[in-house]
Amino acid sequence: MELKYDYLLFVHAAAGTIALIAGLAAAFFRKGSKPHSMAGRVFAIFMASSAAMAVVLAIWHPNPFLLGIGFFTLYLVSSGWIWIWRMPFGKKVKVTKAIGAAGVLTAGYMVYIGIINPIGAIILYVLGGILAVLSFTDLALKTSPEKAAGKHGGRMGGALIAAITAFLVTNLPSTDLLPPVVIWLGPTVIGTPLLVIGIRKFYKRKTKTGAGS
Repeated sequence: MELKYDYLLFVHAAAGTIALIAGLAAAFFRKGSKPHSMAGRVFAIFMASSAAMAVVLAIWHPNPFLLGIGFFTLYLVSSGWIWIWRMPFGKKVKVTKAIGAAGVLTAGYMVYIGIINPIGAIILYVLGGILAVLSFTDLALKTSPEKAAGKHGGRMGGALIAAITAFLVTNLPSTDLLPPVVIWLGPTVIGTPLLVIGIRKFYKRKTKTGAGS
């Protein structure tokens, strides 16, 4: 059984590495271009696979903390990718609301785990809070087709931040100057503003292109 667990752990790490490389490539390619779409598709497939395996591993060797992180990552990938799937827009909205409901439950679970186990609680509170906001947005706010690109970019960008975080947590040793909470939350603190700026630039470029056509 341990051999199978180690094998799954290796595959999980390998899938995460491929996802990270593809996600960084997609981030630098022009949004809407064929290279961006191809890299993004690879990122989504391998990131979802890695997150799903993380959930299995966290259940196999019970780890409530990582279980919440795994479900959080699955939320980001699924709620981001749904907006570029080829299906009627109304169906996308319904699927998004279902994903949002699952996100709310996951956020509640993460906060609960933080309450009963103080180790890593601040990380769960911050990420669970972010998840709660995103999920409630899915459930409560109306989404027009014009906002779909922003929804896609925001969620997939968040998934890329999750991939970067996982890489740093795995490979960067914690020290007194660089405690675990900094490694876990640093990419979110730095990456979120960059993500917002990128989405705004995308819409400005889209508006200029539309005005000039």
